[in-house]
Amino acid sequence: MDVSYIKRIGLYLLLAISALALIASIVYHAFEGISDDLELTFLKSVEVSNDVEMEAYLCTSEHSITSKSGSDGALIEYVYGDKAYVSIGDTVVRAYSGENDPATLDKIDALEKNIAFYKKADEYSSRRSVEQLKQGIEKCEKNIPIASSQKEETALREELRVLLAAYSAKMDATVNFQKLIKDCESEINKARTSLGKVKAEYKSDVNGAYFSQCDGYEGMITPSNLDGTLDELYGALSEKKQAETIPALGKVVEMNTWYLVCRTDRETSLRMVKGNVLNVTLESSGKVCKMTVDRVVSERERDEAIVIFKSSLMLECDDYTHFQTVKISLGTAKGYKIPTGAVRYENGVAGVYVLRGSLVRFRQVEIVGAFDGYVVLSPTVSEVKEGLTALNRYDRVIVRGHNLYDRKVII
Repeated sequence: MDVSYIKRIGLYLLLAISALALIASIVYHAFEGISDDLELTFLKSVEVSNDVEMEAYLCTSEHSITSKSGSDGALIEYVYGDKAYVSIGDTVVRAYSGENDPATLDKIDALEKNIAFYKKADEYSSRRSVEQLKQGIEKCEKNIPIASSQKEETALREELRVLLAAYSAKMDATVNFQKLIKDCESEINKARTSLGKVKAEYKSDVNGAYFSQCDGYEGMITPSNLDGTLDELYGALSEKKQAETIPALGKVVEMNTWYLVCRTDRETSLRMVKGNVLNVTLESSGKVCKMTVDRVVSERERDEAIVIFKSSLMLECDDYTHFQTVKISLGTAKGYKIPTGAVRYENGVAGVYVLRGSLVRFRQVEIVGAFDGYVVLSPTVSEVKEGLTALNRYDRVIVRGHNLYDRKVII
C-alpha cells in the first residue's frame, strides 16, 4: 500500500472540509449581519392630517379705559359684566360715590340676570307647545350627564331651567313673566336711585367688545407695528413684557379685524405662503377659524421665524386671549408612511435605500408631510434628478441599516 498516496488523499480531504467550513461560516455571518443590520418594510398608502402647532399672540386694535379725575375711590359698576359686545356710544362703566354699599350693585346685577331669564322663558312659553317643551326637557336631562365639558354642562343646565319655567307657565296661568320683568325693573330703578348721582361715565368708542379686565399685554404688539423686523416681533413674543400698571376699568376691543402673530421655526414657515387661507384652531375656545397668511418673516441662516395670520370675521368674546397655542391645518398628506430615519441624502437629494435582490439602490423621494417620528412620501416625484430613479410602490425600503450606499452588494 502506498502510504504517501493515502496521506495526500487525507490532506486533500482535510483541505476540502476546511474550505466548506470556511464558506459556511462566511455565509452564516453574512446572513446574520443582514438580520442584525437591515430592517425592511413594504410601502403602504396612508392619508394623515398635516397639522402644526405654534405659540401665538392675538393682536387687535384695543385700548384701556382711563379713570377720569375725581373718580378715585369710587364704587364702580361694570355695566356689561366681565365681557360683552358693545356699540359706539354704549355706556360700559359707571362710577358712583364710594360711600355707597357695594351690595347694591350685586343686587342690580342679580335682577338684570333674572330679567334675561324671564324674557327667554316667556319667549319659549309663547312660541312652543307643551309637547315641544317636554321633549326639550327630556333632551336636556339626557345630555347633561354626557356633556363633553363643564361649559357645555352649564349651558344645558341653564337651558333646562328655562324650559322648566316655560312649562310651568303653560300649566299654571298665574305665572306671568311680563309682571315679573316689570317688578325687577322697578327694583333696579329703586336701587339706582339709592346710589345717587353718577360721578363719571365711560362709553365705548368702538363697535366691538368690552372686557372688564386688562392683562397688561394690550400694547405689546399692535396692528400698526406688524411690519416690524424678525428680531422685534420674535423678541416681543419671547419676552412677553407686561405693562407696569394695569388699568382697573377694563378695555374696549375692535373685534372685526384681528391677527395672530405666531412664533415658529424657519422650516415650518417655508410651508406657509402669503395669501393662503388655512384652518386655524384656537386653544382658548377650540373654535376653528379660516385665516389668511398675511406675512411670513424669516431670514437665511436663522432658525427662528414669525408667521402672521389675519381674519376679517368678527372675533367672539370667548376666543379672545392674548397668548394661546394655535393649531394650523395644512390639509392632508397622502402617500407612503416611513420612519424619519429611513430618509437619506445623497448630493443634496432626499431619498431612501431599497433592496433589489441582493443589491442596495438609492431611490429619490419627495416628502409631503413630517410628523413625530415619521414622514409621508409622495407617490410620485415631480422632477427626477439625472441618474436617479423614483421610489416604486413595490420597493422594499430599508428602514434600518449601516454603511449603506448605492449599488452595495449584500451577500
